[in-house]
Amino acid sequence: MLKSESQWRVVDCAEPALFHTGYRPEELIAGNKANRLREAMEAELASKPGDPYACAKLGGLEVDQGNTTRGLALLEMGLEHCQSDQHRERYELLLHLGIANSSNKPEEAERYYRLALEEPLSPQVLVGARLNLGALLLRLNKLAEATEVTSAVTRQLPEVMLGWYNLGLIQRKAGDIGGAIEAYQSGLQLDPNSPELHQNLGAAQLAGGNFEAARSSFLMAIGLLLQQNRKDDAEALARSAGELVNLNAA
Repeated sequence: MLKSESQWRVVDCAEPALFHTGYRPEELIAGNKANRLREAMEAELASKPGDPYACAKLGGLEVDQGNTTRGLALLEMGLEHCQSDQHRERYELLLHLGIANSSNKPEEAERYYRLALEEPLSPQVLVGARLNLGALLLRLNKLAEATEVTSAVTRQLPEVMLGWYNLGLIQRKAGDIGGAIEAYQSGLQLDPNSPELHQNLGAAQLAGGNFEAARSSFLMAIGLLLQQNRKDDAEALARSAGELVNLNAA
């Protein structure tokens, strides 16, 4: 028996957003990077109050570590001191302001991401704001805009797997099952060992009525999760997917 749309979604992975490289906790722990970055930027701000570069780096770090109030203050101060020709600094400040506001003030986050995309920088530099804006628009159910923004990433930078991943999620939610499957398959050409891509491909195949293909994709995702020592995730997927297709039939 076919499952309802809401039941199918139990096996979807959420859309990821792109954060600033080097701020993730596991990277900061290694080599005490957080403390070294903080000390360097605090010293820079002491000698150059409001310096946009230092405000962007330290403000982004504060936001990532949960110190949102101070992070926002630093980012806004840096933006106030940003000169018209400091495009990279302005872009990074706006990107982090978008990230900081994305959970509680999505409309503000959208505004900051759009301002960031106005900076005259290369697509490679702008990809973070573009992907984050697309993911935010998906969350706000602005599917046409989300498709347009994310498709731009896959056209300009087809080597970025996250663009295909998020495009698949958007098209899946918009009801374009064929487009979602193609997007996930394009992503898998770049990263065939991504359990999330296989999992969401299975969800799209299931929505399209291809139960055999969905079963194969779910089993591949479960196997990859086990290989990556993510046993809890593998068991959770096995339970949820097992409610939709007979995994034992394989």
